[in-house]
Amino acid sequence: MFNKKKLFPVCCLLLILAIPIAAASDLTGELKIAASVKKHLISGQAITLNADHQFLAITDNQTPTAPKGSILILHGAQSNPNAPQLIRPLRTRLPTLGWITLSIQLPILSPDPSMDTYQPWIKKTLPRIEVALNHLKMNNPDKPVIVIAHSLGAVSALSYLSQLTAKSVCDAFVLISMPPTETKQTDSVSALSKIDIPVLDIYASQDWDNVKRSASSRKLTLKKKNKLNRQIEITGANHFYNGLDDELALSIYGWLTYITKKP
Repeated sequence: MFNKKKLFPVCCLLLILAIPIAAASDLTGELKIAASVKKHLISGQAITLNADHQFLAITDNQTPTAPKGSILILHGAQSNPNAPQLIRPLRTRLPTLGWITLSIQLPILSPDPSMDTYQPWIKKTLPRIEVALNHLKMNNPDKPVIVIAHSLGAVSALSYLSQLTAKSVCDAFVLISMPPTETKQTDSVSALSKIDIPVLDIYASQDWDNVKRSASSRKLTLKKKNKLNRQIEITGANHFYNGLDDELALSIYGWLTYITKKP
């Protein structure tokens, strides 16, 4: 189903993200990342999921008898499911607060002069998101399922959720420092307007300029859509929330506690 839709056009992510890397999936690179992650993994359990091909995921559950629910964590470009910046702190801190986490490896980007857009990369992420959400639903039935995604991972999650009835696949969406995708064909604000589930939009006071510039538009859209939607600016943080990991995790936890107690 994903190949039939044109999700994010050429100029959108190249101009906005300004990262000089083309979008090609590097399976050899993924295997190297998986081997390194498994070798140095301290907290959590490495598992394998299968979409277009097998990919690494890390699950962490520190309250096996009565978890509050499950959280799928998606990293940004050039990252991995156990990255020390933002990803590992979230995937290990939230389980101490009662949430099961599943952090997955998204396709990595490798230099390829024949490719000039992130669009193929985003399309490759969608089956993995679907498989991971199904895994969480199957293993933790009747519990809330949340998606937390950072940067380009948030763009992929938004693409996936805006194509579907979001309530059928997850219960809430936390986007962290999501760059805008504004073109004549599609934009992140329009995609957000299609999502009915509660959304928490987090950005940093020292974030990328384009993330901060688009914050007001996102806030206006979210305010109109759902009374549970919120936008939070974390003061003193940069795009990767270095040194403020706990504040980030607690902000997410507080919002999740609020919305899951609502009827």
